[in-house]
Amino acid sequence: MKHHSHCHSCDTRIPAGGRSCCSTCHGGCRRRYEIILTEEEAALLRLFASSPYLPAARFVMKSSKTSHARNIALAPVFLLSPEDDVKAASHTAELLNALADKGLIEIDYQTPLDNANEREIKDSPLYAYFVDTVREGAEKFNSVFDIAALELGSMGLTAIGRRAITQLG
Repeated sequence: MKHHSHCHSCDTRIPAGGRSCCSTCHGGCRRRYEIILTEEEAALLRLFASSPYLPAARFVMKSSKTSHARNIALAPVFLLSPEDDVKAASHTAELLNALADKGLIEIDYQTPLDNANEREIKDSPLYAYFVDTVREGAEKFNSVFDIAALELGSMGLTAIGRRAITQLG
């Protein structure tokens, strides 16, 4: 597995592994740190080069019996192909979450994009499988989760993500 290494000058409060690389600096340190990207992470990050914001969604299981029962089944959902199955969508979610953990993107479910891909996702075999699985769980196993829901959101580059894309070329 190939890795891309990207160094960035730290001139703002930038999260690195849950810590700020400038936590002890005052007035713009120039300490450098490195973010390691796999080839797959770099390829996903490059998708943001043409549009700094991309649509995201999450599959949520809810209950008609109680408003307190809610479980996120898969997030973020971003289909690379309309035929993505659970394995492919889960892998993409892992990669996007890794980019978010590295501080390169933010994932927000409070602000969906106007051009959200709701129809594309709802028409996908992946979403049909999710709906069927929730229904089957409720019918066969009397699961409290009996409602399959789609929540839309967005993903956007952070300042460090914009710099990383510039370095990726």
